[in-house]
Amino acid sequence: VLHISAGSASSTTLQQAGLVIQGSSDADDAADFGYLAFTNYQSTLANDRVAEIRALRGGTVDKGELTFFTADGSTVAERMRITSAGNVGIGTTSVPSEANLSLAAKTTTEGGHLVINKATSSTHATHIDNNTDTFRIMKGTDSASGSVQFILNHTNGNVGIGTTSPNQKFEVASGNINIQNGDGGFLTFE
Repeated sequence: VLHISAGSASSTTLQQAGLVIQGSSDADDAADFGYLAFTNYQSTLANDRVAEIRALRGGTVDKGELTFFTADGSTVAERMRITSAGNVGIGTTSVPSEANLSLAAKTTTEGGHLVINKATSSTHATHIDNNTDTFRIMKGTDSASGSVQFILNHTNGNVGIGTTSPNQKFEVASGNINIQNGDGGFLTFE
């Protein structure tokens, strides 16, 4: 156990404590120059490592990135990366520069998947994914997606609400469309 302390419980002024992991990496060296490893003596993995946080040179010697590794039972692999620009990639080592968050594809036909749970219940969740040629918003639970509520087909540009295969530029299935103006008047399509 490593305990780093500064000041005491009765201190009334700021007493900073820190831990510095210092390495060296120039343009000719490998990218990673510092890491924090979590090991388990009972592990059968190489070096007993089950998780790591690594510091990498972010392209030049004055830029830094953080990578997070976890073990899946057989290997330790990178699971998340924070680039020097602050972009985050989960399940990918190549975070696009225009992305603030990039989720790797789950399968060859199912893209990155984001689940947003309701604060008080895991039985109501919104799932957002990019599946084959479509962007979908679905309702479901915290562990399974359900019916598609909104879909955008990347191939033809069609948008659907309540349908998984819109045949028109905008299609609403099993419902009405209300268009309301600011004066309280509205137009209903049934």
